[in-house]
Amino acid sequence: MSHLGEIDALLIERACERLVHEFAEALDTRQFEQLRNLFAPDATFCRPAEPDVVIRGVDAIIESYRSRLQGYRSQHLCTNVLIRVTSNDSASGTLRIFFKAGPADTPAGPSIQPTLEVLGGFEDRFVRTDHGWRFSERRGRLYFQSS
Repeated sequence: MSHLGEIDALLIERACERLVHEFAEALDTRQFEQLRNLFAPDATFCRPAEPDVVIRGVDAIIESYRSRLQGYRSQHLCTNVLIRVTSNDSASGTLRIFFKAGPADTPAGPSIQPTLEVLGGFEDRFVRTDHGWRFSERRGRLYFQSS
């Protein structure tokens, strides 16, 4: 972090942490096009359930979510978000995600049982672009899964 002051580092950490939460919100509200504002155009993405499958480019990332989550309702809980600023223009981070999903046609309510529960995580790389901070890479992994 050469020549980076404490306040600047905190602002970068917060911008990157916000990306993490905006990602979950975009998925849970099915606003997949919002991912365009979170990923660099040439970003790479690996789902926690498929860590060896690399999706390249923001358009492909958006399309993968449109096709994969069709017919499902999801909720993501992001925790243990740790961001490490590496320079004025890059950062990395890790986090844990608790994910629940069920059919979209099931009415919402406290007695509804999800059809899938996952505890996973991401290793992220962030980059400063002309449009602000964006994910340049997201690599997921699973820790536990029940269905």
